[in-house]
Amino acid sequence: MDSESELMISLISQLLSILGGGEDTHTPQLKSKLIALTCQLISLVNSLDLDSQPEPESKLKSLIKQIIYVSNSVSEPGPESQSVSVVTKMISIIGSIDFDLKESEPELMSLTSQIFALIMAMDEESELFSLLSEVASLVQTEEQKLINNQQVPPLTTEEEEKYDLIYGYTDDMNWESELMLYIISKMISTLRGEDMCQEVARDFIAYANQLIPLIESLDMDSNSEPKQEPKITSLVRQIISLSKVVSGPESQLVSLVTRIISITSSTDLDPTESQWRLTSVTYKISRILKEIKDSEDSEMASLINQIHDLVDAEEGRKPESRLISSITQLMSHINSWSFYSGMDPKIISLIIRIIYLVRSMDLDSQTKPKSELMSLVTQTIAVYNSMDLDSQPRPLRKLVSVFSQYGFDVNSTVSDSESDSSENYVSHIKDSLKLEPEPELISFIHRIGSLVISMNPNWEKLISFCPQFEVILSDDGKFQVEEGRLSKNQLSDDIPMKWNCLQVNWNLLKLHAGDKDFTHFRCRGCNGDNHKENEKAPLEVKHPLHPKHPLQLVLSQSSGGRTRECYCCDEDLLHIFYCCLACNFSMNVACTKKPAVLYRDHPRWHEHTLALFPRQASLTCNLCALADSSSPIYMCPPCDFVVHLRCTGLPRVIKISRHLHRISFTFSFDRGDLSCSVCRRKIDEDYGGYTCIKDGCSYAAHSKCATQKNVWDGIELEGEPEEVEEEVVDPFVTISDGVIQHFGHPQHHLRLDENTSRDYDEDKLCQACVMPIYFGNFYSCTQCNYILHEACANFSRKMHHPVHPHVLTLVNSDGAINVRKECAACPWMCTTGFFYECSKEDFQLHVQCANLSEPLVHESHMHPLFLTSKPGERRLCSACKESYFSVTRETFNCIECDFALCFRCATLPQKVRYKHDKHMLTLSYGEETSTMTYWCEVCERNLNPKERFYKCDEYCSITLHIECMLGVALYIRPGSSWICFNNKKMYVLPNNHHMSRPRCFMCKKRCPQKIVFKYDEVIFCTQKCRGKYRY
Repeated sequence: MDSESELMISLISQLLSILGGGEDTHTPQLKSKLIALTCQLISLVNSLDLDSQPEPESKLKSLIKQIIYVSNSVSEPGPESQSVSVVTKMISIIGSIDFDLKESEPELMSLTSQIFALIMAMDEESELFSLLSEVASLVQTEEQKLINNQQVPPLTTEEEEKYDLIYGYTDDMNWESELMLYIISKMISTLRGEDMCQEVARDFIAYANQLIPLIESLDMDSNSEPKQEPKITSLVRQIISLSKVVSGPESQLVSLVTRIISITSSTDLDPTESQWRLTSVTYKISRILKEIKDSEDSEMASLINQIHDLVDAEEGRKPESRLISSITQLMSHINSWSFYSGMDPKIISLIIRIIYLVRSMDLDSQTKPKSELMSLVTQTIAVYNSMDLDSQPRPLRKLVSVFSQYGFDVNSTVSDSESDSSENYVSHIKDSLKLEPEPELISFIHRIGSLVISMNPNWEKLISFCPQFEVILSDDGKFQVEEGRLSKNQLSDDIPMKWNCLQVNWNLLKLHAGDKDFTHFRCRGCNGDNHKENEKAPLEVKHPLHPKHPLQLVLSQSSGGRTRECYCCDEDLLHIFYCCLACNFSMNVACTKKPAVLYRDHPRWHEHTLALFPRQASLTCNLCALADSSSPIYMCPPCDFVVHLRCTGLPRVIKISRHLHRISFTFSFDRGDLSCSVCRRKIDEDYGGYTCIKDGCSYAAHSKCATQKNVWDGIELEGEPEEVEEEVVDPFVTISDGVIQHFGHPQHHLRLDENTSRDYDEDKLCQACVMPIYFGNFYSCTQCNYILHEACANFSRKMHHPVHPHVLTLVNSDGAINVRKECAACPWMCTTGFFYECSKEDFQLHVQCANLSEPLVHESHMHPLFLTSKPGERRLCSACKESYFSVTRETFNCIECDFALCFRCATLPQKVRYKHDKHMLTLSYGEETSTMTYWCEVCERNLNPKERFYKCDEYCSITLHIECMLGVALYIRPGSSWICFNNKKMYVLPNNHHMSRPRCFMCKKRCPQKIVFKYDEVIFCTQKCRGKYRY
């Protein structure tokens, strides 16, 4: 296989690994890696001259050529044509002359996500999807070639270089710089030849197209040079900086590089002319580089020569460097959960790679002194080759039999009954690690792994955290000690502790969010017991902000990300912190190192110097009107002015989601009858708060309520001019009386249907809210089955919602759904239909949830209900008696009693239609005094009259459970699908058109709902059953 195909396999493999391997692709570092890999893949495919190859030289290139041909012929609307459009847009962005990866990153990330979502939404029978599946299968086959049971021949030097490229992306230690050095070395190797031809130029340009986006992804134009920057990155940065001021041959070189970018991004040149020009430019670059390299006084020449020297040095030490990289990866995988559950296919591949790397080294003929690592490797091989295999314990004997397949001979043969396939290698490794006494071979392997991991000089500088208690945050906001011993995340209880204590099992920590490097760690294996060489953080500290008791080092294991704020800095407490459990006092580790500030000047809030009040006390703050002791208090005794330290950071002018105008801080209010418009409680006019800046508007709010993260976007607007509100586009255009063109269905016109006597069809679902047309008018397409409730057709394209600080935009899912798109207010996913989405963060609301407003007048309660929940507060719903998890955990609350209503219950339709009843059914909220026996019409089971149910108030008296009427999964349309975390698809199938309903794979019962879920070729009645499935 040629080098281009090898590189494509590497890039595709890494993309699939990121998207389907359980990594958190929402982190900035992984986003940048995902985009860089995507850009390199597109640039590489663009650089291939596939048209001139009647028979591409590799199966992968042949598939790529077919994909391009099929993509150009796609005409029908759907995921296939949409994906082609998105890829075309990415090519135009990447190919632009003024392309800047950093500036384009948000758009590229969005387009990349769209591509993979659209691929998963394609028809599996389509030609394009079949070709893409073949590519994925081919990549997996190439990746798994080394783990079959056949004899694998030794790697040649060229194959080792390709191997290094493929696995280089997965290295944890600066994969970008390693990749950059590899590409530059290949470019130098290409230009070292004497003959310049089109083939040489094509190779050089292909490498250049891979190098350019990689350099751009590293922000080479940044003025602030990172500490301990890799040498190759530093040299490239210096060359880029110097290229702006050079003259003579150096200036010509810069112009030629610019010319390459221009030619490769041009769409006007035919392939023949483009290749001819690139060959000419490459020849000139080769000539000028030789001229610059021989120059004695040129700074550019000095930098280029340093790169040559670095490449030569890297070539010289490559085997050991690659060995270190592979061992590091192997140790990381051995630390993973997937290894100990027997589900990690990467382990055997890494082991085989290490074997071949060691075999490629001529350890006996080395003239230079061996490094400590190579000395250990030599001893390990000697022990391995001298083993009497028959006398070894059975697990080790079986493990050696696996290794022997790949070329290491031992002085004994393994019988066929002892020989084992690589499928059981995980159990062999685990059993061998547990052997007592420890075999000499296992001891040497541990020494090698420990040495490689400890080669990072920063390990010794890290300070060890050894918390003595594990605490959890209770519902009343206090930390409580968890019963039992402190949890330790050991790889396996019966494996020796020294394997659990390797650095790969450390939890690395930074004291400050902005720190570049880690400063502390906690060993999850021994909690610091076995790390005497590292300095240990004190188990107790005394701090002047809490002189009464010492603070103890604790580990928080609070569920659901729930935590408290640090007493000192008001930031969230980190995973490990200092705490006084008796006083409910907690501080981050970094804050305990700061001395208490006795005096502060805050002229923005008070004209006099403020003094620290040395005790925790419940004094009322003049700015927030709260009397609590959760923050240091500063005061001016002569003026009777008291302020929390955290309140000194309050903004003066803000815009919140619950009011149309800006509101500004006031130290007191003119009226004494005001109530907070957020929490609906009385405002004390003698203390600070926020009031509307518009004359005649009486809107007011408490300081803490107005600055909640679910209300305010965190932007201070003092001194900022008021923005002109963007005009909201109407959701549809009126074509004629009763005929519209809606943004959600632009290809056809919709006609208003006002026929109220029509028959009810439960299979007709509104495309916006994904609910049946129970009653009222609706719009239907004049050419297809698309329908919308009249109310849904009028949903605003943009809106402010009380539970989110940013503007929300109405979007149409188009059937391409990611499983992570969950409604922030209710427990249901945003699958199909319309939903409101935030453009600044991952936040969605069903249209049903978004269009509930306060005060909510609801049939379930006599009083109006308001959204008064604090961020993170969880209340039990008074209707369903449950506390469903949602992102916001918001409930509609009564300010006169303790009633609370969750969004799930608030959005249940009050009136519905049942296919076997001509009347409307009404939602009943229970009959406390009823003694009647009710039966559900659908499931024929008892129905509790004291709970909610649907009933017909007419003479037919039909009653139904809510779940039997609506289903257990709302707002999901049959025929839809979405992508699960492991890149497998979940399909939603109708369940009402068969004589016999299918059985659920998990509960073994007939599926009673209107829809069933198909996953991994298996049927489930609910997603709850699907969640129990293990594959």
